[in-house]
Amino acid sequence: MNIEDKRVENKEAATYFLNNLQNNIYILGSNKYGISMGNWLTSIGKNVIGYVDDFTDKKEFNGLPVVRSLADFNSAVIINCVIEGQSVNVKKLIDKTNAEKSIDYFSLQFAFPESLLAIDYTKGTDDILKLFARYNAIYHKLSDDISKKEFEAVLNFRLNRDISFMKGFSFKLQDQYFEDFILMPAKSIFVDGGGFDGSTSLAFARHYPDYSSIFYFEPTTKSMEISTETLKNTRDVSFYQKGLWKSSETLRFNSELGNSSHITEIGGDVIEVVAIDDVVDKKVDFIKLDIEGAEKEALEGSKKIISKYRPVIAVCVYHNQNDFIQIPEYLLTLVPDYKIYFRHYTQGTCESVMYFI
Repeated sequence: MNIEDKRVENKEAATYFLNNLQNNIYILGSNKYGISMGNWLTSIGKNVIGYVDDFTDKKEFNGLPVVRSLADFNSAVIINCVIEGQSVNVKKLIDKTNAEKSIDYFSLQFAFPESLLAIDYTKGTDDILKLFARYNAIYHKLSDDISKKEFEAVLNFRLNRDISFMKGFSFKLQDQYFEDFILMPAKSIFVDGGGFDGSTSLAFARHYPDYSSIFYFEPTTKSMEISTETLKNTRDVSFYQKGLWKSSETLRFNSELGNSSHITEIGGDVIEVVAIDDVVDKKVDFIKLDIEGAEKEALEGSKKIISKYRPVIAVCVYHNQNDFIQIPEYLLTLVPDYKIYFRHYTQGTCESVMYFI
C-alpha cells in the first residue's frame, strides 16, 4: 500500500495562497463550512463578496448575495466549501468558470485549523502513518482490487486533505449496502442499525422481496416518525426507538444534528441503547450499521450472533479514523475467514463502508 505524505507541502501551498489573496472572493457552499470560511476571511480583511449556489432561490446567505455558477467571476477567486458529497465535481464546475483561481476548504482548514471549523470525521488522521503497519495489514486482507484501490485513495485523501486523491470517485449513494458481492438467502433477516429515515430498509425489502423480517433501530423521535411513515407499507418490521451499543443501558445523545446525531457525554438528551444480542434471538443474515461512531461498540454487542451465524455485515468506518483498522481487526477475531470489501460512495469525507461476507 502506498501512502504519500504531502502534509507539509499542502499546508505551505494553502498558506501561500492566503497570503497572496487580494481578489474578490466567492464561496461555493451554503453550509456551515461556507459560513465559517466567510466569517474568517472577512475578519482578517479579505474581500468576500458573495456565495455561489445553483440550488437555492435565496438571494442572500450569511449576509451576502447569492449568485449562480454562470455569473461573471472575472478576476475573482472561488473557494470550494463542499465537503461531504461532490467535492471533485464542484472543483470541475469551478474550473469551467472564468475565475482567476480557486482553492478548497480542506486545504485552508488543514493549514489554519485554529481559524476554521473542524471538518467532521477527520480527527486523528495523522495516525494513519503512525499505525501504518496495521493499515497495511488490513489493505492486504481486502478481497478485490477495487477495495484496495479505494482504501488507499481514501486514506491518502484523509491524511493529506487533498481532493486530487478523490478523482476516481463518484456520488453513488444508490449503491450503498447493496453491492453485487452481497447475496442474501431466502427468508433472510435484516438488522438496520441507525435507520434514520427508513430508506435502507425500504431498499432491502425491494432487493430481497422474499425476506423474513427487519429489525429496525433508530433512537431519535423525529427520525422514527419519518421512518414509520416511509416503511408503513413494508411488512414484518420490528421498530425499536433505541440506539445500538455493547450493552443495554442509557446514554447521553445529541439529537440536534440530523443524520449526524450521535452518542456524546455532553448530549442534551438521554436515550436507551441496547445490544443486538439482547434483542434479536433469531438467525441474522445481514447487519448494517451507520450509527455515527458507535459501530465498534454495537459490534461488540453483537458478538454472539456474529460468532454463531456469520451474517453479512456492512459497517460505516468513516466516523472514527481508527475504525478503518479496529473494526476489521475485531471482526476477524470472531470470524477469521470473513472476506472483506471496502467501498466509498462520495467524493468527500462521508460514506466509507466496509463489508464482511
